[in-house]
Amino acid sequence: MTKIVTKSEKLEVIAKSCKELAMMDSLIEKFQDSTKSAVENILKMCRSVKEIDDKRKAKLINDFDVMYFCGKVSLDPKSPTYRKYRQIGAHAEQFEKYIDQLPSAYTVLFHITTLEPELFEQLIESEQITPSLSLEQLKQILSPKTVNPQSDDANFKVVFNTKKMSVETKNFLIETLSSLTSYKDIDVFVPEKSKPYFGAGITFAKSTKVGSWTVQSVNKP
Repeated sequence: MTKIVTKSEKLEVIAKSCKELAMMDSLIEKFQDSTKSAVENILKMCRSVKEIDDKRKAKLINDFDVMYFCGKVSLDPKSPTYRKYRQIGAHAEQFEKYIDQLPSAYTVLFHITTLEPELFEQLIESEQITPSLSLEQLKQILSPKTVNPQSDDANFKVVFNTKKMSVETKNFLIETLSSLTSYKDIDVFVPEKSKPYFGAGITFAKSTKVGSWTVQSVNKP
C-alpha cells in the first residue's frame, strides 16, 4: 500500500536542508500574519453585511438604514457581491477556526460556503484549501475524478419568462450571465429570439451549435 506524503511532511524534509531556517520561519510568520489579517478583515466586512440583513428582516432597521449603510460602504444591496458577503458572514464563525488556512478572496470564500461541512473539513484536513487557493483551483479540486466517456458535457436548460420579469430580476439575470461567462469551461447559450430582450447589456456571437447563441461579453446595464 502506497503511503501518501502530506505537505507538512514534505516541508519537514525540506527544512533540514535550509541554510537559514530561522530567518525563513520569521519571514513565513510575517507573510502569514498579513494573510490572516486579510481574511479577518473580509470576515468582519461580511459579518457586518449579515448583521445588517438580519436586523432588516427582524424590522429593527428600515430600508433607508440599509441604503445609508450600503451607500457609505459603496455596496449595492441588490448586487451579487452583497449576497456573497451575506453568505460568507453566515459562515464566519466556522471559518474563524481555520483562518490561517483560508484564502482572502471573497469569491473563493463564497464558493467554499457552498460545500457540505464534511467535504469542507476533508479539504482543510488534506491541506487542499490554502491561503493561495484560487477559484479555478477550487473548481479543479471539486471536479469529478471520472467522467462519462460518452460525453464530457453537463447540459442544463433554464427557462425564463421575460414577459413577467421585473427590471430588478432582469439586471440580476444579466449579472449572473456575466459571472458565468468568466469561467472558461462554461458556455452560456441564449436563443436568438431572446437577444433583443437584453438590449445593449449583452453582446452575442453565433455559436457553433445550431440554433443557439453564446454570450460573448456582458456590460452592466
